[in-house]
Amino acid sequence: MTPSTWLEIPALPRAAPRGRWHTLAVRLLLPLGIAALLWLIHLTVAAAIVVVAVIVLTVLGWVSPALAQRVEHLMARFGVIVGRAIALVLLTIVNLFVFTPIAFVMWLFRYDALAPGVRRNETSFWHGHTGRLLPTHQFTDERALWSRVGESRPRRRPVLRVATVVGVVVLLLLADLGAGWIYDQVSSETHGTAAVAASGFDPVAQPALRDSPWAAEVLAEQTALPNVTDSFLGYRMGSKASQYTNIFEGIRKSYQSSAPGKKVSVWFFGASALFGDGQRDDHTIPSEFARLAEADGIPLEVRNYGRPGTAMWQELELFEQTISTGQKPDLVVFYDGFNDLAWQMNVELTTEPTNIYDPTRGKASNAGVSDTNATAKQSAPTSSSGTTLSDVAGAYWDQSGTHHVYDALHDLFAGSDPAPVQFAKGVQQRDTTGTAAGTDVTQAAKNAVSIQSRAASLATAVATSVGADASFFWQPNVFTKQLTPDEQAYLGLDGYQPERWNPAVKEVRSLLKRTPYVDVSNALDGGTDPVLWDFVHTNEEGARRSAVALYAHLKAAMKDRIDANRSSR
Repeated sequence: MTPSTWLEIPALPRAAPRGRWHTLAVRLLLPLGIAALLWLIHLTVAAAIVVVAVIVLTVLGWVSPALAQRVEHLMARFGVIVGRAIALVLLTIVNLFVFTPIAFVMWLFRYDALAPGVRRNETSFWHGHTGRLLPTHQFTDERALWSRVGESRPRRRPVLRVATVVGVVVLLLLADLGAGWIYDQVSSETHGTAAVAASGFDPVAQPALRDSPWAAEVLAEQTALPNVTDSFLGYRMGSKASQYTNIFEGIRKSYQSSAPGKKVSVWFFGASALFGDGQRDDHTIPSEFARLAEADGIPLEVRNYGRPGTAMWQELELFEQTISTGQKPDLVVFYDGFNDLAWQMNVELTTEPTNIYDPTRGKASNAGVSDTNATAKQSAPTSSSGTTLSDVAGAYWDQSGTHHVYDALHDLFAGSDPAPVQFAKGVQQRDTTGTAAGTDVTQAAKNAVSIQSRAASLATAVATSVGADASFFWQPNVFTKQLTPDEQAYLGLDGYQPERWNPAVKEVRSLLKRTPYVDVSNALDGGTDPVLWDFVHTNEEGARRSAVALYAHLKAAMKDRIDANRSSR
């Protein structure tokens, strides 16, 4: 028999089986390398999970190889499922954001990539029929329903096609606006006053917090305070439970006086300095105020309504809304000033109360038009009559979901734009680099004091209507304090611009003499240890000093209130 050349393909020689130690090393090195990478990028929990899983599977493989093989089979099946899911998600994203827009544009311009140069209703090499659409009924041709007698296809209806295109575009724009609105509603971004840029500045490392071992945890708790956007308040604070920062329905927990007797109710309104950025619940300004009252035997109930990143007008509106619920204090305290001036200096120069978190800001507010006790009376800048197309486009862009996606992609690929000083998180600010002190600085001071004075007049009227007293205090900051050597360094940071701020603060303090405000901007003076850990925020000793200044002015009023309560029995 002649040997045939059609021989079976010889089997490939099998490789020698790997030793157990080799298999063990392979199984350990790659997962442990992944765990190390997760640890380096500060995903410690994920790294710990990977390490625990590796140890369990390794021990299992060593003790029971059969069971380990079964587990590996299940993991392989799971990997296939996860891979298919990831592929589905990625392909869906590509289809939605790449192919769908391309197909839509091609449909608009009646271009067929598979038949270039051929009209849709003509025969091409890849579809052998006349017209893009085929009949779907047996005894009629829908393509000719609107045709004249004798015509095989209807005449073109450009108006209908234009209406379809416009309708699709409108739906897409509405969906884009809806996505942006949903993002704004669910966003938990804190509208705090970050007096210095996040990059290159570590608050915990500042000298004022070096003796505060809890500072890192407190600041971490306060990086994402629960809030919901509000048209009038800027945002409404929610509730939060943590070790050092506890908030219930917008009121931060405070130390309460245990002195016997009917308690005097004192409400505090302000921004981040009053709220207590970097401070524990029982060591904020309201808490220290309650301690001082307790030492003097004054029964006191304090409420901390502070909200980071707000100004006097938002404090007034929150006060009004709280009063409208039927609650009322004996004394209401407003502690602010820095943000009001910062908005004028770095965000928008305006004579009218504004909500800087409102994308339509720039229009005069319809509240507080009276100018009682105002320091500076002037006409608001006039604008062109009517709403321009650019206004509409700008408002759409600010609200759209596309804007948020663009910002995220820009930050991802190009990096965030450097912002040496961010006075209001998420708010577009004026570029004041190289701006010398001049008319705009003076005007900013006048505008800020005017708005604060008008708000104080309204707050006094609201407080009087419910039998309460109102007091107003202008807070200290880096430009009003006698700085220690450690605090002097803040003046050298990019964007602080003492040449602009010093004359502005001086002008404000001069104007405050003719307003209801009490200037306590020297409250932090004295002592050799630093209390400021940035532009305006203090450690707990700074909160105590500020509380002492407020208490000195309000002690007599609280005692009068106690005497009135006793006489009314």
